[in-house]
Amino acid sequence: HSTPLFPPPATFPIWKSAVTPIPRGKAVRYRYAVFSGGKFSRWEDCRERLLVPTDVTRVQADGTNEQITATQDVLHKLSADAGTVAPSVLGAGAATPSINDLSMAPGPSTHGAIGLSDGVLVVSYYLPVLVSKNEDGTWHVEWDLEALLSLKTQLRVTRIGTVRFRGGVPVEERASLTEVLAQSPFNCVPIFIEEDQARLFYDTFCKQTLWPVFHNLLEIYGPSPTAQAGRFHSPSDELEHDAWQAYTSVQRIFKNKVVEYHHEGDLIWIHGFHLLLLPTFLSKAHPTAKIGLFLHTPFPSSEIFRTLSRREDLLRGMLSADQVGFHLFEYARHFLTCCRRLLGLEWTHEKNGINIRYGGRSVLVTCIHAGMDHDVVHSVLQKPEVQADMHQLMQRTLGKTVLAGIDRMERLKGIPLKLLAFERFLESHPELADKVLLFQVCLSAKERGEDYDQTHTQVQFLVERINKTFGRGGEPVVIYEERQEPVLQLKDRLALLSVADVFVVTTVRDGLNRWPFEYVLAQAAMVGQGSEYLPKPHDAGVMVLSEFTSCMRVLHGALHANPWRISEVAQALYNAVVMPAEERKKRLDMDVEYVQLNTTASWCGRLLQDLKGVVKDTNHLKYVAVGFGLTQRVSAMEAGFNAMDASSVVKKYRAAKSRLILLDYGGTIYDDQATNSIFQFSVATKVTKRNKPSPTTLISLADLCKDPKNQVYILSGKQRHDVEEALGHIPGLGLVAEAGFFFRRAGAGSGNREWRRLIAAGDQTWKDLSRAVMEVYMERTHGVYLQESESAVVWQFRDADPDFGHIQSKELEDQLNSVLKSYPIEVIRGDDYIEVRPAGISKSHFIDRLLEEFREVPGFCLCIGDDPSDENSYRVVKAFAQKHSVTQSYFTATVGKKPTVADSYLNETQDVVDMLETMGKSQLFDRSLSHVELQSAAFTPSRAHPATIRYAPIAESGAQATPPFTSTMGRSQSVPVMPTVKRPSSMTLNEYFNNLATPGLVSAAPEELAEEEADEGVWF
Repeated sequence: HSTPLFPPPATFPIWKSAVTPIPRGKAVRYRYAVFSGGKFSRWEDCRERLLVPTDVTRVQADGTNEQITATQDVLHKLSADAGTVAPSVLGAGAATPSINDLSMAPGPSTHGAIGLSDGVLVVSYYLPVLVSKNEDGTWHVEWDLEALLSLKTQLRVTRIGTVRFRGGVPVEERASLTEVLAQSPFNCVPIFIEEDQARLFYDTFCKQTLWPVFHNLLEIYGPSPTAQAGRFHSPSDELEHDAWQAYTSVQRIFKNKVVEYHHEGDLIWIHGFHLLLLPTFLSKAHPTAKIGLFLHTPFPSSEIFRTLSRREDLLRGMLSADQVGFHLFEYARHFLTCCRRLLGLEWTHEKNGINIRYGGRSVLVTCIHAGMDHDVVHSVLQKPEVQADMHQLMQRTLGKTVLAGIDRMERLKGIPLKLLAFERFLESHPELADKVLLFQVCLSAKERGEDYDQTHTQVQFLVERINKTFGRGGEPVVIYEERQEPVLQLKDRLALLSVADVFVVTTVRDGLNRWPFEYVLAQAAMVGQGSEYLPKPHDAGVMVLSEFTSCMRVLHGALHANPWRISEVAQALYNAVVMPAEERKKRLDMDVEYVQLNTTASWCGRLLQDLKGVVKDTNHLKYVAVGFGLTQRVSAMEAGFNAMDASSVVKKYRAAKSRLILLDYGGTIYDDQATNSIFQFSVATKVTKRNKPSPTTLISLADLCKDPKNQVYILSGKQRHDVEEALGHIPGLGLVAEAGFFFRRAGAGSGNREWRRLIAAGDQTWKDLSRAVMEVYMERTHGVYLQESESAVVWQFRDADPDFGHIQSKELEDQLNSVLKSYPIEVIRGDDYIEVRPAGISKSHFIDRLLEEFREVPGFCLCIGDDPSDENSYRVVKAFAQKHSVTQSYFTATVGKKPTVADSYLNETQDVVDMLETMGKSQLFDRSLSHVELQSAAFTPSRAHPATIRYAPIAESGAQATPPFTSTMGRSQSVPVMPTVKRPSSMTLNEYFNNLATPGLVSAAPEELAEEEADEGVWF
């Protein structure tokens, strides 16, 4: 526990604290922590203070104790105030109190701040406990100090996971173990998985598939290819299927247990790559729960991750969490790149950190490295058996500089590289052979199969060779021990870490490794004359860390080396051995400061505070499940966003005397199958024709157009000849092409068959300029092609490399804005395209002007679309309905569940067709009206400015008959005539673009250009 000290103005510089209860008659160790600028700075210089209170005691500023008479009233007040002592986030044993911890008091917690009333469900595959049997057959449970999640806390924490017990827990004893684990202080909920399922889940999929891939290992030519998830040791597809089924089944088991113990408002904190799909299942069951996911392994590059056959499912599972955490930004950067390349998602940096927009939600990505608690190491060092091991090691290594290494026996840990570097070090400095000793402890990793066997063989061979070459008098220079247990307990490590002068880590790829932190804390406790653990002075230890271990990024006092460069590691070993004591002490102090400041508690507190700060609506109806199976995700929708009620729409439709129906084209009234890049390219190059609506859809549209009360418009971004070919034969159907630039009026009048422009075409030389600039960047960017229509030029980079295509598109966008600044056009950036088109052209502009034309407000309006380009159309319709108080009979809908401005959704295009068919077959005519009245019910030109709002027909050649809307499309006199020469090879791109934007600069004579090679430059 910790308590803050404050200097009251009246008694400054005396610092005081609130009354703090401590046990009477028991020794209490304490130290003062100095904070600077709200952050922990250092501990006081002395080692520790010791207090044995026999009565109520006040500690003076000089360290002396002042006794106070303990009256009954004082004791009562102490008892009453005991609950208000400010505890640390990590509870008893906090090595470094956080300034945030000191404000954590009982009572309701505020938004974004962790309080004692908060509940946390910590979910990991293995519970952070050690389970064993007593001699009487009862269960013995203790905290696993190796586990990062074993930290003590004052929060209401429930831990959920499986139990690590050799041979598995017998079925008949599971109930008794569950009862023991549920008791305080453990509060653990065990999950029991059958042996066969656990083997497929953990050994086959997690360790043989995800583990090497997440560590950037990809076997292609070896006996264990990693090309497909779950197919490492068998060519059979059944094993892959079974392993994946086991992986998903275990996620469901965990989901059921979490749902059982989850209370409203509890934070759910998931750990490890074992449970990547769990956020998907939990978000369906508790859409408003705040879910965090933290990975303790590296995250692979996109080129490695994409080799997994279930890559999209795994990414979507991770993105179903509200917070995804990593130890380093390097790992987060790979994750962000995978999201961009595989799912097309972008990320932004906002005030709370990095956010990925997914399904209408913001997924927070955090990067905070875990630490180690001083008190945990300190308490273990005091154990008699640890001190005895230290003394034995000192006697064994007396007079020698000890280099220590502790690693699992697998290739990732780079043990052979360490031995080769040590051998090179001895070859370069043979005079040190009798003065140094490498103490290498290896932990068995037999579950790694051939990996373990191969590494074990190499290590034994190298150890024998080094000892044979450099051993003196039968004394080895390498002491090699292999422990059969997969985990080396902290008490077994600290003796070696305390005695070692140099700690060496040569891993080739590593996630969280806290052993260097333990080494720092162990060395800090051992340094100097009068150490309570060593009878002689002990110089500070120094570390040699691989560049590929995560703690290298935060422990700057260590020597860093690339393990693949044997000579570099050998030189680092030499520098560490001969390093002066003064420099050793400075390097150790640098690392001690970081380790004491960044404890497990501070790491936990920051992450939970970020998770609690995630904004989620408490309205369950705002979160809608989209998709099926593992592709299903929970999307955040506006409250009240529901499926469109067809009966309500038809009812309002029948009651209205004037109706307007606005329908998007592809993806709304028919499935636009141009989803793969080959088909899209073939359509763009006119090799393949676009798909067309079904005959049923055409009949439904024709039925709707027969009703004189209706005006039906199909709005499309496609070219007008495509729309004309598909729908032009339907009498009275209004058509809008190229996002509103061309339109054909609805109605049966003879003048409604002509295509018109929304604005004047004006000067078209901007197209040639746009094409010239786009072609330059098209030649420099693979996978890019141009699409040109009568109203726009599009630079399409959906098939280009996502990152390079984005960079090139930004540069292209800047050049286009510069070159075309004299034209009334706009440069539009889409997700995978850059479009240049006249300003003021869009579907929403057309709808806005169309609505303002009506003499009477339409009594019914239906607007349906399917993609982001339709969002503004919904806004226009809703704003018009709000303005004229007709919101009850105006409907907006999107096809598919997705974040949208629309009021409702339809699941698929067939639902749209079914609704249109129902409306078309409903009563077309009101029997109470005469034929003349029915004709007059049709819409007429606008009540406001009927003479000025006119659309000019377009001749087949494209020439205008009369001026259209007033527009600034007329060409400025300063705009240059389009040059008809190529870019000379001697001209830079910047000079070329400047020439395009400046009048009269391109003046090269044809005979001068003839001297250029025909294939040089750009022709236009």
